[in-house]
Amino acid sequence: MFYTTAYTMQQQQQEQQEQQQQPQLQNNRHRAHRAFQAFKNVILWIVSNPLLHIILYFIMCNIAHHLASKLYLYFCITDHRATLPTLAMSPFTMISPHCIAMRWVMMESANLVYFQILMVGSWIVARIS
Repeated sequence: MFYTTAYTMQQQQQEQQEQQQQPQLQNNRHRAHRAFQAFKNVILWIVSNPLLHIILYFIMCNIAHHLASKLYLYFCITDHRATLPTLAMSPFTMISPHCIAMRWVMMESANLVYFQILMVGSWIVARIS
C-alpha cells in the first residue's frame, strides 16, 4: 500500500514537472525562431546593402595587394643579397607567370584603392562646398 502511494506521488510529481517544462519548451522554440529571423534579417541586410559592398571591395583590394606583395617577395626575389648568382637568375624569375600575375595584382589593387580614395575624397569635398 505504501509502495503504491509513493509511486503515485512520484508519478504526480513527474506530471507536474512535465507541465511546467511545456511552456519553457514553447518559449525556447519562440526564442530560437526569433533568433533565426534576426540572423536572416542580418544576412539580407548584408546582401542588399550597396555601401557594405563598396566597403568590402575596398578591404578585399587592400588584402589582395598586401598578400601579393608579400608573396612576390617570397617567390620572385631569389635572395635579398646582391650576389652574382641572384643577379643571373633575376631575369628568369621576373618573367615567370606567377611573378607576372602577382605584379598585375599589386598594380591593379593599388590603382583600385587609389581611385576609391580619390572618389570618396571628391564626394566629401563636393558635400562640404
